[in-house]
Amino acid sequence: MAFLDLPTELILLILPSLSESDLTHLLQVHSSLFNIVLPYLYKRHIHDNTKGQDQEAQGLALFRCTITGNTAAVSRFLHHGADPNALISAASIRQVKANILSSSSSGAFGFLPWHNMQTPLNIAANMGDDALVSLLLSYGARVDGFSPKGHQGTGEGRHTVQPAVVDALLSGHKSTVRLLLKRGSPMHDYGMERGGLINCAIAREQLSLLKLLVNEFEADVNFTWQEGVYPLNRAVSSSSEGAAEIVRFLLDNGADIEAANSYGENTGHGQRLLNQVIRQGTIDTLRLLLTRGVVTATAQALSNKGVFRIWLMQRCDAEVVRLLLQHGYFEPDSINGTLMAVMRARRLDILQLFMDSGVDPNTRTGIAGLTLLHTAVIYCAVRSMPIETGLASTTVCRDRPMSHALNLVRKIESDPSQQISTCIGAKVERCAPEEIVRCLIRGGADVNGLDARGASPLALAEMCPLSVQQMLIDCGGK
Repeated sequence: MAFLDLPTELILLILPSLSESDLTHLLQVHSSLFNIVLPYLYKRHIHDNTKGQDQEAQGLALFRCTITGNTAAVSRFLHHGADPNALISAASIRQVKANILSSSSSGAFGFLPWHNMQTPLNIAANMGDDALVSLLLSYGARVDGFSPKGHQGTGEGRHTVQPAVVDALLSGHKSTVRLLLKRGSPMHDYGMERGGLINCAIAREQLSLLKLLVNEFEADVNFTWQEGVYPLNRAVSSSSEGAAEIVRFLLDNGADIEAANSYGENTGHGQRLLNQVIRQGTIDTLRLLLTRGVVTATAQALSNKGVFRIWLMQRCDAEVVRLLLQHGYFEPDSINGTLMAVMRARRLDILQLFMDSGVDPNTRTGIAGLTLLHTAVIYCAVRSMPIETGLASTTVCRDRPMSHALNLVRKIESDPSQQISTCIGAKVERCAPEEIVRCLIRGGADVNGLDARGASPLALAEMCPLSVQQMLIDCGGK
């Protein structure tokens, strides 16, 4: 009897003894065999990939079809019993991709996982394949994050498997994010990456997706996930090109300024946002906050923080000081300490800003009756004095929103562009100490002013370079 004439029951008994190559040839013989062999082949793949293996290794053929976007094949696997919530690790994904590339001439494809553990839905969402996402959802794929039995969580309620909507958002697929949210995906949860989609959108500079979350799905822009850190805190701490526009959008849509501006129960002091934007943010963001009155001079954020003031003058861009001067952040009773920090840091650009703002060049520092010119001359005598760039290191860390990595295998934040003007200058120009002396003299400093011991600047210049002594003499110093 010919093989084609055998009853279906007998053919199914014979198929297990055949190799996959033989089965592939049978698929091409006759349509009647195709309808018998193909379902068996899918079931065999599912059985072979689950037998004697843990959940992470299940359904490798299903994942191969998902990664290549083969919706028809995924549909057949699911129809024949494949688990839509099967798991695969990033390492196994790399192996599957290598096998695909070695057996295909189509070249590379664009899927890269964000987190270590992935389901087919995570992969489809990452690729922005809405048809595949819809198919998986129709077969019961979970939209929420979970920690499967036998897998260690990441602590503090973190999910081993992130909701697929996180993958879609991080990859920038707006339609997929919308589809998953309409199907019940969570927007905020303590087990989600960054505590939810708002913070993820901020980290990825996805303003259009942020607008989608807020305008279409009424996402909470004040959801706090980590030690009272709000989305506004994260946005002002960003050094990305679009940070200022994201901050503007949050402010326009109800961001709680008072909560984000305070430290725990110590509300109303308005120091936090200012400190964060200066330490990690951009000049555009600082300008926006000052213009909108989000941080105000009445907060006294800089007047009593000597260590931070020194650190600020050593490392910040001169435009930052100009903006702070313009908005009244340097109070008269603290100006001497600020100017001392400027001279010590050899920041001629910043000193000139203070002189142009009307600072009295003959003001006294309060130390032995020294004027600013006395102090500048002394600094010339000890020109080898180190710039204390390490100051305020603990303060810098204090206000930086931390991000707990949840089995991440890719960096979420983009590397900032070299063209972005951050508050902390990448290359701060430091002048020679005698340039500080020259600036003060040009600004009207009294070259014959006396300190508490009756010494003039020239009398203190014995250990200075001859150029400094000559400068004082040429200007009438005695």
